[in-house]
Amino acid sequence: MGFNLYYQSCMRIIKNNGNFLSSESTTSITTKKKFYQSNCEIFLFELHNFTLKKILIENDSNALTEIKNFLDRLYHIKPPNNFISLDQSYIDNNKNNELPLIKLLEKKDKPMYYTVSEEEKLLSINLKNFKIWFKDEINTILNIIEFYKLDEIDYDFPTNSSFVINCTVITDILDNVELQKELYFYYKRVISIYSVITTNVIKNYNGRKALLKELNFLKILLEIIVFQMDVHDIKTKQYIENLIKTYPNITFGARTSKGLSNILSKPFYKFENLGNMVANTLANLAPYV
Repeated sequence: MGFNLYYQSCMRIIKNNGNFLSSESTTSITTKKKFYQSNCEIFLFELHNFTLKKILIENDSNALTEIKNFLDRLYHIKPPNNFISLDQSYIDNNKNNELPLIKLLEKKDKPMYYTVSEEEKLLSINLKNFKIWFKDEINTILNIIEFYKLDEIDYDFPTNSSFVINCTVITDILDNVELQKELYFYYKRVISIYSVITTNVIKNYNGRKALLKELNFLKILLEIIVFQMDVHDIKTKQYIENLIKTYPNITFGARTSKGLSNILSKPFYKFENLGNMVANTLANLAPYV
């Protein structure tokens, strides 16, 4: 066990009111909590469909103006700040909605929170299936990061445990560039936690339970970051900027960056050094290395 042990931590500051969170105080939930649902995807879906119609189907020579007018109407009908709901978490008290193990192990597109009883089911599965499940959990997080990141920013592999030690500070005065930087640092944090899959931590019940605390912290921090990016309407702005750059080329909706989830295809041995560093750094995990 290392001499200097830490917890993952973050500070969220909105209107000068600060809220400190850490993986030390992260607890499992007894009711079904819904992961933050960004309406940005719905907004972009409508905008993208209209754009396709004007450029590809109608070949409208005045397409950019029409798209701008449509976007203005969309903002008027669905102002972003009216439907962002991170601070109004959806709780489902119906225990009948808890998932059986076979459903818990299914691949998912987006992160989700698990109840205590659901976690107990996951903690009891064999090592092979736990690794598969945990990898899929990380993949859902990477999918969200991929959605918000800028294509031109390359995400590299973390080489030490510093990204799980640093306290992330998210405020309502961060600009788009600063939020993209925090998203990049968050990615390194996620890969650092993923690397623990190569250690002894996941070989026993208590170690896995400790790792779930770190995973739940990752999900909370992800909600905080992407919520703030939605407040700034970052994805819509990126979409419009990309459209203007590439118009009338029909590749305006394509991504040019490599899929972040590709890193999960690397063999486990490439994560071993990082995994041991992280496991020996985090107070929740160190007892089980």
